[in-house]
Parts: sequence; structure tokens; C-alpha cells
Amino acid sequence: MYVIYCSEQLDGLSAAAIVLRYARLRNSSCRVGGFLNYTNTEDKFKEIAALRGNLIFILDFPPDQIWNFEQKLKEISQHNKIVYWNSHHPYTAEMLELMKKYVHTADFSGKLKNSAKPEQMLCSADLVANKFLPADSVAVNLKQLARDIEFWIRQDERAIKLADIISSGINKKELINNLSRGVLGSEKFEKQRQEYFDKKQKAFMQLINKLQIKQYVNHKFGFSLASSVLSSADAGDKILNTHQAVDVSVVLYRNGRISFRRREGVSIDLSKIAELFDGGGHAYASGGKIKSFKNISYENLDKILFHIDRTLKNWFLH
Repeated sequence: MYVIYCSEQLDGLSAAAIVLRYARLRNSSCRVGGFLNYTNTEDKFKEIAALRGNLIFILDFPPDQIWNFEQKLKEISQHNKIVYWNSHHPYTAEMLELMKKYVHTADFSGKLKNSAKPEQMLCSADLVANKFLPADSVAVNLKQLARDIEFWIRQDERAIKLADIISSGINKKELINNLSRGVLGSEKFEKQRQEYFDKKQKAFMQLINKLQIKQYVNHKFGFSLASSVLSSADAGDKILNTHQAVDVSVVLYRNGRISFRRREGVSIDLSKIAELFDGGGHAYASGGKIKSFKNISYENLDKILFHIDRTLKNWFLH
């Protein structure tokens, strides 16, 4: 059986839907195992290692976020086969060589670190569609929708609605199944999206009202604690659009996630900053986690901001 693990964003879900569609067209059994984020990798990879006799697909997730990575690959490979892993995040040649020992196909489109090789502007849904269903109209449509959000094009209203539906807390496995059949919406999903939209506006107001701005050398960073109803991209973009003086938005979540997004024209490589917080990503947007605290609230926010502030000051000074 094919078992899929993917990120929680539209790109990951679209990629999963394409694999599910591919399996269905081949009359192969397939299911979505679960969803990966920066805070749950330990639990999820234990879950994957406990599987038996499956073909594993890991979509839209960077391997450099995973602690004790080779050991986890060994454990999974004892009883399963990792047939495909893709990511559009930066990677190293050493990581790719390691993965080749355990993964049948490692499909990366991000920037190869310490190399002149340019980044391919391909998201994970692009990679999956191009490899498995290059001529399938549903797969082509899904990769275009994913690109619209992943690369912040935001010109397709359908993609924006899907991103909102995902953030609303919809059943992601149900949504993937619908997308795999070319169904982009339903009355049920639309009702939940509208309810989410109302919550989103209130969350935006709180995000901006609680914003704190700090300066590092010549750059201003805007910090705020976001509601879980806001995606990191939406929250970061809202800060940048609302406060023109902010060069980099820093969004915190109660579960310890932290995300960075820079204004166009700012030259800071945010993937380097994310590495300070056990994360990674792109130069223009990245994320990580605050491991020193189990959770973040307004009660301990000042302590957490002090920790982040000290980390950033040390980085800029060196």
C-alpha cells in the first residue's frame, strides 16, 4: 500500500492529492497517513517506523528539520520502502547522498547550498505532477493552484479559498480525497470557510494590536503572537502590509512555532535566521521552533521575546 505523509499547507495537500490520484489510476491501494510540521517530527517518524510492508511517500517536507535523521531512515526502511521524498527547500549535497542510501527517489528543487546551481521555482505539487501525472488535467490544475500560494502569486481566487479552507481546520484527509477527484469545493467547505473568514479578521486585529517592533542594525523586525487560525504566510504578510517600517515579520504560535517573512527588497537570508531556531526554509520566508518553552502565551511572551532578541542580536553582531 502507498502511505502518504505531507506538510499541512496547500502545496503538501495538493501533492498528496496527486499521488492519491496516481495510485487510483493504477488501481493501487493508497491512504494518507498523516501531516508533518516542525513540532511533530519525532512522533510522526515513530509512527512511520511502526508501519509494515508499505511504500512511503513524504511530500513537501525538508529533511534537515529532522533530528537523528539517518537513524530514523534506517528504522523506517527495516519494514517499509521509502519510494519518494520531495521538498522545494534548500538542501546540501551531503544530505542528498545520505538519502540516496534509503530513499528510492529524492526529488529536490530548492537551492543546493554552497553551489552556484540556481533554485528551481518548482513547488512540491509541481514535482509530483511532473513525475507521476504530467499530462493529467487534474494534476496540472492542482500544481498551478499550489504555486499560486507557495510562491505568493495570489492571483487565483480558487487557490486563496483553498488556503483559507485548510487554515479553517477542515478535515484535511477529506479535502485531499476531494482534490484528487478534481473537486475544489463543496457547500460544507464553503460554509466552514466563511466562518473561518470572520474569525480570521478578528485574529488579524489582535495580531496587529499586540505587535512589538525591535531594530537590529539597519533592519526592523515586527513580532507578534498569532492565533492558530492564521497561517504563517497570512500573518506575516499582514504585519508587513500594515506597518511599512517593518522589514521582517516574526510570527509566533502557542505551540512554539516561529516564522519569518521579509519585505521585498530586504536582503537578509531568513533561512540562516531560522537555523538559529532549529528550522530552515527560503531566503524570503522560513520557520522553526522555540525549543526552550513548551508553549507560548501572552503571560510568558516577554520572556520568549527576550530569548529571541538575545539570539538575534548575537547573530547580527557576528
